[in-house]
Amino acid sequence: KYLDGCPKLDIPGRKFPVEVFYTITPEKDYVEAALCATVQVHLEEPEGDILVFLTGQEEIENAETLLAEHVQDLPPEAGPVS
Repeated sequence: KYLDGCPKLDIPGRKFPVEVFYTITPEKDYVEAALCATVQVHLEEPEGDILVFLTGQEEIENAETLLAEHVQDLPPEAGPVS
C-alpha cells in the first residue's frame, strides 16, 4: 500500500541512550553555538560520543575548522578529542 509495495526490513541493532540539548532562543550562528555546546558537553559530561547534525558539506567543513580551534584552547585535563 505504501512505498510501492517495498518490503519491510527489520535490522536488529543496539539502542543507546540519547540526550538532546536545545537552546532557549534561536542562535545567529548555530554552527558556532553547536560547537560551543559540544565542547561544554565534552568538558562536563561523562565520556561518550557526541553527534551534531548539520545541513550540508560547507557547514561540516566549517565546523571541523572551528572545532580544531576550540580544541587548541582546552586544558590537558580535558582529555582527547577525536
